[in-house]
Amino acid sequence: MERKLAYIATISRLDKIPDKDRIVYASFKDLGWQVIVDTTHKVGDKVVYIEIDSIMPLKPEYEFLRKRCFSERWEGFVIKGMKMAGLVSYGLVVPVPAGYEDKPDGFDMTEVLEIRKREDDNPDIPTVPPSFFEKLVDRLCKKLGIKRKAQKIGVTRGWLSFAHKTDETRIENLPYLFGDEFKGTPVYTTVKCDGQSVTFAVFMKHFFMASRNMVLYRGPIRRAIKELNPRRETRGLDNFRKIASRLDLPRKMFRESVRRGRDFVIQGELCGPSIQKNPMGLPSLELFVFNVYYPSPVAPEQSGPPQEGEFCSWDGITKMCSALGLKTVPFIERRQFDWPDQAALKEYAKGKYPNGKDREGVVIRYDSGSGPMPEALYDMSNMWSFKCVNDDYILGK
Repeated sequence: MERKLAYIATISRLDKIPDKDRIVYASFKDLGWQVIVDTTHKVGDKVVYIEIDSIMPLKPEYEFLRKRCFSERWEGFVIKGMKMAGLVSYGLVVPVPAGYEDKPDGFDMTEVLEIRKREDDNPDIPTVPPSFFEKLVDRLCKKLGIKRKAQKIGVTRGWLSFAHKTDETRIENLPYLFGDEFKGTPVYTTVKCDGQSVTFAVFMKHFFMASRNMVLYRGPIRRAIKELNPRRETRGLDNFRKIASRLDLPRKMFRESVRRGRDFVIQGELCGPSIQKNPMGLPSLELFVFNVYYPSPVAPEQSGPPQEGEFCSWDGITKMCSALGLKTVPFIERRQFDWPDQAALKEYAKGKYPNGKDREGVVIRYDSGSGPMPEALYDMSNMWSFKCVNDDYILGK
């Protein structure tokens, strides 16, 4: 499920800001976000709420954002968190476009407004170079006039057909969690590492490597073991191939898949020098695993969501990482979900990385012990989990 960046929302409350006559602090029905808006807005107004990290297109109606939000790199206006009069404004509010006035709260306006997401990855090598054998087959087919159908095992619409993209839902979109129903729910918390999302997989005797939105490597497992191994010279390679080679992932993952008798996916955060300005202050490239997923045996080779598999619990993640010699994301604690409100949870998310810089926040997931993770609740992505971003981190970006 792709994350919504902009959607219809109803203003439920407007709080005055001390010593400010032209702006007020807006809250929204069934949302935890709050935004500073001008005093022309009224309680009950329908608006389009736009989340932080959204990129607005270069259009005349958004030129008012240029001074603070224009980004040459992203070729648009990047929406950021802002602090004013001691209050944090999370995002942007714009009028509902003509023709959408009757749409319900939550209606996705991302594509309507041509909004893009500021991604954490920008890999240097977006495609996999064909092997000598593939080139030979292509030449023979061309010579014989045979139209060859490309074989793309495990790939559909540019990404993996058997796995889920990584994009945790923010707590601001899940206000219902603070009701009595979820008090006492067993959860575990981990530090949210600041880097690039990466996915590695062994599936149908192939090895796959992907960034958040691109498949960077797809090849038969034996070829991958040969091409991505610790003995290979890594100069000139992108960070994804560097870490796969250094950690010998194709060989280790294939060996483990044979031992377990099933294919699997690992997902994590790639952090270190040259990535996001290295906020964790790491001396070298590191992989921190946060997901282990067992896909269904056969995945569809057409558009649509992947067939449902099984996400591992924290116990399952740590066991897999131990077997592969990998690091997990930093673990904080096991506890009950007993935060009284969003403000208390936002305070919990604050903290520092070991180098003293503000951490990105925390990820909170259902603690299922040794069993698989339960399915996602309403508005969650993939499973029972969400993230809470540190306000100090947001304001420091």
